[in-house]
Amino acid sequence: MMPGPQACRECGCTQDRACVTDGVACHWVQPDLCSACADQPTADEVKKAALFFDILQDARNAGKGWWASSQYRQIELSIEQDRKIVVLRTALLAASNALRSYQYGNGATDLAKSIADSCDAALKAAMAP
Repeated sequence: MMPGPQACRECGCTQDRACVTDGVACHWVQPDLCSACADQPTADEVKKAALFFDILQDARNAGKGWWASSQYRQIELSIEQDRKIVVLRTALLAASNALRSYQYGNGATDLAKSIADSCDAALKAAMAP
């Protein structure tokens, strides 16, 4: 302990009247600050932390809207791409069927026209709602 009467600048405890935290008496960590108060944040630190958390909460709330809209847009794009893939797969299947049909004699005289007609029909069917 330091010589002479002293008091903590935060809580006012003295050498004769110490703070007791969890059954342990405080000790001096600075000439005018006890160990119990040194472990506690100052009022300025509490204000700064509160301001930081307010700003963080505002940023989080603002980010939620952006995140949600970007997630929905990604889902929309994914669905749109899935539709395109289905349409292309349908057209490819129609072209394959037209070629197979032509090979086995469906009466078509022009292979290209037969494939184009089959693809057009498949695309129209796939694009219909």
